[in-house]
Amino acid sequence: MRLRHRNNKESSHKVQVFGPGKPVYRNRQRAIFRPAPSLALSLTLFFTLLALATYGGWTDSAAAEGGITINADKLVYRPGDKVGFDIIVDAGGRSLTGDLVIKAFPAAALTAADAFSRPPLAEASVKKDFSVSGQAGIAHQIPVSDLKLGNGGYPVRVSLVKDGAELLAGNTWLAVADPGVHEPVDLVLLWAAGSPPDRNTRGEFESLALVERCRAEARAPDSLLQHQYLQQRFPRVKTTYAIEPAMLDRLQALAGGFDFREGGNVKNFPDSSAEARAAASCLDSLKTLAGSANTEMLSSPYAYVELPLLARQGWADGNGQFRVGHDVLVDILSLPAVPRGTYAPGLSITTDSLRYLAATGGEYFVLKGSDRSSVQGRSPATGAAYRLRDLSGERITGLFASDDVSLALFGDAPDPAAFFAALANAYANAAGRL
Repeated sequence: MRLRHRNNKESSHKVQVFGPGKPVYRNRQRAIFRPAPSLALSLTLFFTLLALATYGGWTDSAAAEGGITINADKLVYRPGDKVGFDIIVDAGGRSLTGDLVIKAFPAAALTAADAFSRPPLAEASVKKDFSVSGQAGIAHQIPVSDLKLGNGGYPVRVSLVKDGAELLAGNTWLAVADPGVHEPVDLVLLWAAGSPPDRNTRGEFESLALVERCRAEARAPDSLLQHQYLQQRFPRVKTTYAIEPAMLDRLQALAGGFDFREGGNVKNFPDSSAEARAAASCLDSLKTLAGSANTEMLSSPYAYVELPLLARQGWADGNGQFRVGHDVLVDILSLPAVPRGTYAPGLSITTDSLRYLAATGGEYFVLKGSDRSSVQGRSPATGAAYRLRDLSGERITGLFASDDVSLALFGDAPDPAAFFAALANAYANAAGRL
């Protein structure tokens, strides 16, 4: 594929997307940057909105051997601030004595293999002859300037050192941003909500997992009701959704009454049953969500399949998958028109599948960041939208993901410190340019 840059002025939807992509069947979230009036990111909002568990840094050593956990008193610092560290040293049942030191390393991407192995920017003493037997904690303050940190996201390491040998260590990230130096950035979340196939060829449901997701508390991470709750609670937060049309069809079938097969037994749930009413509530919630002013819907194929599969020789239903998906979205969600943007399942693209995307007529396509390296051509230094062209001349506008941001926020162990460090790196590189 060849790449050409699309000037920001030519695009009415100037966004940059973050997030690793693969087929998912739960609520998957992505993060999107774009120019906006404010960099004020509310800690309370993010912890409520994203249901993140409290994070206390991480240690370099196994639990049995002990380690160091680091908590900073803020998620984002200004260059003139002092950083307040709460450091917990776990000796793993041993008695240890050494010098406690802190090192700040050059700004780096979260995925950088050498983030903590490059020469440090600065090294400072926390406490000399620090003794610990079991666990011990210490509070320490140090100016940002002493760590030689400008705008950006920085890896920081605290170590217990004796005679030049590192006995224990722990790492964290610091985010530094100086408002007014660059244009501010706004965070927009992309949620992809789908479900695995759960009906047999006779139309009988073989799983009630989708019903359970409708019954859950609205604030439960896997609940389909959480989206309307968040939209109503945070009306100033704009969220973009990719809802699998096949899941909407299944919800509609459940709401109308359905047969459930479990082994050799089939049970009928009429439309008056609690299960059917729960599915109907889910549909009503998603319809309300789609019609709200602070949400945007993305188009997608009828089912979340990997696009390269559609490009196999002899398969010609790639366009049909999108057309059916468009029809289902518009009909069930009562959309006034087909969405402008398109979600590529798994956020993946190949030279074969690009033509299927191009045929959908979407104005832009959300793609994973790791695919950027496979695009031939010069990548422009600025701009969020990129024009991609295959050898046959088919063209699309792609918005590439940054795997750093979503890795920190939506991985198996969400790390707010690393997340804000990734945001600070984007800000330091001129308002979201990665």
